[in-house]
Amino acid sequence: MTYLKEWQDAKKAFETATGKKKPSESFLGVFRKSSGLESACKGLDDAIKKPTLDGLTKALMAFDKARLDYVKLLSKADASDKDGDYAKEIQKLENALEGIQKNYAQEMQEALQRAPRPLQDILGKHFQELTTNVLGTKASCKWFATAKELAVSGIDGSPLADAAKAQKDFTAEVQAYVKAVNDLKKAGKTQLATREGVAFASKSADDILSHIYPISEGAQYHFRMWVDAQETAFKKANKQSEFKAFMESGPLAAKLKAVGDDLTNESVRVTNALAAVEKLVR
Repeated sequence: MTYLKEWQDAKKAFETATGKKKPSESFLGVFRKSSGLESACKGLDDAIKKPTLDGLTKALMAFDKARLDYVKLLSKADASDKDGDYAKEIQKLENALEGIQKNYAQEMQEALQRAPRPLQDILGKHFQELTTNVLGTKASCKWFATAKELAVSGIDGSPLADAAKAQKDFTAEVQAYVKAVNDLKKAGKTQLATREGVAFASKSADDILSHIYPISEGAQYHFRMWVDAQETAFKKANKQSEFKAFMESGPLAAKLKAVGDDLTNESVRVTNALAAVEKLVR
C-alpha cells in the first residue's frame, strides 16, 4: 500500500466518524484543506521509488511539516466549533499520520541499505578520517625516510647496512600507506550499496593499517628493525650500556621519539575509524 493510499484511508475513516456528528461547514472546510498532506505523501512514495539520501530526507521533512501543520489546523478548528468535539477523532488521525511517518522512516533506512550511493555518503565523516594522509605529511616520518645519519652507526658514524635497509623499508611502507589512502579517496564517488560500501572501506582501511603496524611488516616494524640494528651495533662494540642513553637523550632522541609517537597515534586513529565504519551495518 502506498503512503498516499494510507493517508486517504485514514482521512476517509475520519470523515465517516465525524460525519455522524454533523460538523459545521467551517470545520469541514478546514478538514478538506489536506492537499499539502496528499502532496507530501506522494513525495514519500516517489522518494522510496528512487532512493537517495537527500531525496528521502527532504521527503520526510516535507511530510513532517505538513503533518504538524494539518493537525494544528484541525485542533484549532475543533476548538472554534462550539457544537462539535472531535478531539478523539483528531487523535486517531494524528496517530495514523505518525504511523505513516514511522513506517516511512523504517523503509527509508532499508532503502538506503539497498540503494547504490557514493561511498563518501555512506561513510559520512569517516570517509575524511580514512582518507586523510597523516603519515605522509608528518615531519618525523619525512625525516626518518631521508636522514642520512640514520643509515650509519650511532657509535662512530660508520655505514650500518641493517639500519640503512630498515630506513629504506620504512620509506616504502609509508609510500604504500599514502597510496592506499589516496586510492580510497579516489573511490569516494563510486556508487555502492551500504553493505558493499562498508565492506570496501573496511578492506581499504585494513590495507592502510597493514602499512603501519603489522608484526612482520609496516612502518612501525621497520622502525623497530632500525632500533634493533643500532642496538646490535652497540653490543658488538661492547657499548651496550650506552645504547639507552643514545635512544633517550642522544642527538637523535627527540626525533626518534616523535617517529614512534606519530606511528602509534596514526595506527590508533585509523583503527578507531575502521571500528566506527563497521558499525554502520550492525
